[in-house]
Amino acid sequence: MSKPKHQQISPSALFCRAIGIPPVASIEVEGDGHCCALCGLDLPNGTPANPAARRVDSATFNNRRDLASKMSPYICGDCEASWGDTYRNPPYSCSISTKDGLFPIFSRQDISWFLVNPPEPPFMMQFSNARMQPMIWRGMVTFDRNFIQIRIGEVPMTIRRPVLLKAYERNRLVTEAYAEWEHARRLEEHEEARRQLLQKAIEKADAKAARSGKKRGEVSVKEGKIPERLDPYRHVFKSLEYNMKATEPQALSHGIMMPRFEEFLRETGRTDDLELLNSLSVGEYWALGALLKQPLDSLTHPPSADRWIVLNEAKKAAKAAAAEGEVA
Repeated sequence: MSKPKHQQISPSALFCRAIGIPPVASIEVEGDGHCCALCGLDLPNGTPANPAARRVDSATFNNRRDLASKMSPYICGDCEASWGDTYRNPPYSCSISTKDGLFPIFSRQDISWFLVNPPEPPFMMQFSNARMQPMIWRGMVTFDRNFIQIRIGEVPMTIRRPVLLKAYERNRLVTEAYAEWEHARRLEEHEEARRQLLQKAIEKADAKAARSGKKRGEVSVKEGKIPERLDPYRHVFKSLEYNMKATEPQALSHGIMMPRFEEFLRETGRTDDLELLNSLSVGEYWALGALLKQPLDSLTHPPSADRWIVLNEAKKAAKAAAAEGEVA
């Protein structure tokens, strides 16, 4: 039986160790050359495991294309333990599994903190964008902090941290430079419009002086409203999507540079910036959108599962209070 490239640690094992649940097994592997049908973990002869058929042959199973091995008769203990619906919803479905535990990533701030301060590898980062998505066994384990693997919904992605952080800084410099360039251009247009008005006023005054035989006096025009300085754009792109749902119209413009910025970069000879900002991966554009929501120096401490519990309890309390109000 052919099997996928050997994995050092499966995403399911990493997840189970992070939340402290043991593997579940009902049979033992018979023979050599087997692997987990879901995550691809090697399963030598005698390894505690589970029959794959009860999971992958179910009428409700819609992810056969994602199986590590469509022919394997076994599922490892960790994939079985993390199979339930509980783990397909928050906080588990949007989280980072590490050797120190599981951390939720519910906001751009959470995502940004981990991108700037990635945990010690190996770790698994996943971000569900729909309810009940099977994320864990399809997860991607990261072994290098500078080469982060992440699954966002149905799409596996890669984030090159050095490239991402460089793009973050270049984006800032470009948007600030564009604001200055555009302000100077508007000032020039304003001055040109004023010169044209003045020229017309002089021509009109000269004609009037010629008809009256009198000498033309001083001619002036109103200064008009001087263009104000512009606040820099947050980024140079049409959109940087957060949920990454292909059904949303704005997803088509994810990571596409606005024409005004492309024109600016070409006119000013900033081809290196143009090339860098146009060459990020889909995942890097997603990550950049998260980073740009707040200054990086504001990311002083990590998100935690405790915070999620507090937020969840607050939501429950608010919902209960609202219900009581309706009854009253």
